[in-house]
Amino acid sequence: MVQFAHRIKSPAMRKKPCLVPRNRGPVRQFVNGDARRPISSYYTPPTLPDGTKLVVRCRDPGMYRLIGDQRRICQGGQWTGDEPECQPVETQVLFYGAPHEVASNGTVVVYVHRGNPNYLDVVCFITSLWLGPPRLTTPLVNDGDLWDWPRLYTDTKRLNPISTDFSGMYTCNGSSSFHSVHVLFKAAECDVPAAPEHGRLLDGSRQQARDIFPAGATVSFECEDDYSLVGSRQITCEKGQWLDDPPVCTVLPSSGAVIRGIVETTENYTAALEDTTSLAYKKFEKKFIDAIMRFYAQNHPEYIAYHEDTKVTDFEKSGRKAIVHFEVHFSQLDNDSILPDAHTVLLDQVNTGQLGPFSITMGTVTKTET
Repeated sequence: MVQFAHRIKSPAMRKKPCLVPRNRGPVRQFVNGDARRPISSYYTPPTLPDGTKLVVRCRDPGMYRLIGDQRRICQGGQWTGDEPECQPVETQVLFYGAPHEVASNGTVVVYVHRGNPNYLDVVCFITSLWLGPPRLTTPLVNDGDLWDWPRLYTDTKRLNPISTDFSGMYTCNGSSSFHSVHVLFKAAECDVPAAPEHGRLLDGSRQQARDIFPAGATVSFECEDDYSLVGSRQITCEKGQWLDDPPVCTVLPSSGAVIRGIVETTENYTAALEDTTSLAYKKFEKKFIDAIMRFYAQNHPEYIAYHEDTKVTDFEKSGRKAIVHFEVHFSQLDNDSILPDAHTVLLDQVNTGQLGPFSITMGTVTKTET
């Protein structure tokens, strides 16, 4: 008789989660180094999964020195490395003036507005006269040419105007100790994103590119005829970088069909929807496209494999209602099955007056072979 032995995993082999660590004093911790995921009293999950990384810094890196491991990993239910703590320093590096923040790794990030550069005062502050005289050193080659205000407890240098070339270590020196802070001077604006091949960049209402885009600016993209947009149709500039990559334009199949539809919905029409670059328009467009794709995915998922693109081509006002012109591109309409083609499916759905979250009062759907 053949006997089989059951292999039982030991506790060490299992991937155990780790308890969420507490912040001790001015210690700040971030899940996987993401500044949007700090460990705080409002962090609800009691545990973090095996393999999670924590990046640690002090609340104010110019006033505290981090002791312990800056990067820790959850392994087998335990955090690697030594538990971090922040100790106050006697030689502090302080910043005043230009907008700045502290990254998850402890770097002080100063934002440079290229159209209107600000100034930054960097202060070396000693907590006791026994440590004097204070002396601030910077990574700038022309450090000695900066405006300088030496005092008993402080040594202040002004960077005016600030520049993205000023990044590096800024150090407060005393007679028996020193403390350094890494500072990154970063452009607050975004450069012009690359337009996709066989596509174009739409810059707000001007519909043309600029040299730089301020924080909060959005740009949209569209593709040439016979090309489908893949990726984000609209991207936003935030803190010197675009939140998404520009999309690409892929050629539509040589055979297939385009379903063109016009429907009147009960969505309330607002003046903001008259601007195709407005956030209100983009939200409505996305909601309508999602409704069409959700219908196919839930009722006839076979068609999703042949879907190429869906877009709103025009938008009109009809009293308080909205008339939507849209296109759905398929590489083919018939899946060689007993199902009706995608055109008939969508036409029937429009005729029922319901399309996901939309109530449709009337509409027509036509098919064009490609």
